[in-house]
Amino acid sequence: MLIAALLAISSAALWVRLADAPAVVTAFWRVALSTLILWAVQLRRMPRLSRAGWQAAVLGGLMLALHFWSWMLSLETTSVLSSTLLVTTTPLWLAMAGRWLPGERALPWQGWLGLLVALIGSGAMLLEGSRSTGSEAVTTTGAVQALLGAVFAGLYWLAGRSGRQTDEVGDLSVVSTGVAALALGLVMVVQGHAFVSGASSQTWMLWVILAIFPQLIGHNGLLWALRHWSATTISVLVLLEPVIATAFAAAWGEASPSPRAWAAAAVAVAGVAAVVWQQRETEGAEAVPDAA
Repeated sequence: MLIAALLAISSAALWVRLADAPAVVTAFWRVALSTLILWAVQLRRMPRLSRAGWQAAVLGGLMLALHFWSWMLSLETTSVLSSTLLVTTTPLWLAMAGRWLPGERALPWQGWLGLLVALIGSGAMLLEGSRSTGSEAVTTTGAVQALLGAVFAGLYWLAGRSGRQTDEVGDLSVVSTGVAALALGLVMVVQGHAFVSGASSQTWMLWVILAIFPQLIGHNGLLWALRHWSATTISVLVLLEPVIATAFAAAWGEASPSPRAWAAAAVAVAGVAAVVWQQRETEGAEAVPDAA
């Protein structure tokens, strides 16, 4: 499930790049369409959530919308390199706060070492890519917005883990993505973006692909895994997203990574593997059986 989720979520960058629409519009239709599809799959019934599940789903949806919004703002005000590197620092903040967060645990030194190796590899890969494509100026405002995106992503995973202790993925997801769609729709209205006019048939097809693969399969797969893994571990796994996304883009002809970029990617993968293996030793025995 984790492999399928990571492959699906990592394809998002390619589809967003090919879609001919503002990023916030693409983000809105990604979560809005996924909400409608999941609701239809569940036979159009109302979500059956506990009180705690409703709270977690609504909070998670708001955090997901804020994550998209702040990250996309950073892409408009700072370099892609700076934005991407900073927005993937979520596991660093979760690991630092793990001792005090419910359901999380402090990383031992082996976990910190693996996290450091993963961040170095990810940063080196992005830096190598910027040498061949160039980069725009780095701004303090954009850096702060990207860091906020990382924090909101961490809060989203924490809310998801809380909800998964009592409720099912489908019910949690249809509420959280619905809340995110409402919030992003409000941003679109404020910014004056059109909801439907001007989009080509190819863009609509890409929005549907984004809703099905990165959102429904990707995010829901990781949300399912939160029943068995901590939010810190899941966020560390998401560090693989730039690596897999680069491989997808290369296969599609949208990128040409150098051998040094692939070497940096291998370092990132090794660091993630070290953290996950260490967490597996401590969390595997405590995993809660899934009723689904």
